[in-house]
Amino acid sequence: MEVTLHVPHDVAKRLTAAGGDVSRRALEALALEGYREHALALYQVSEMLGLSRVETEDF
Repeated sequence: MEVTLHVPHDVAKRLTAAGGDVSRRALEALALEGYREHALALYQVSEMLGLSRVETEDF
């Protein structure tokens, strides 16, 4: 599934300056929140982020 977020240009610019890829940061936030709420299992977070199990545990 693809999701489109509309972020004001000035906000996106600040987020990019603060830490790089805004799309990746949004995906990571969604995965972490899903895991925190027990809506996602660790393997699903790994799949979403394209990480190994060990990399996900370190994340």
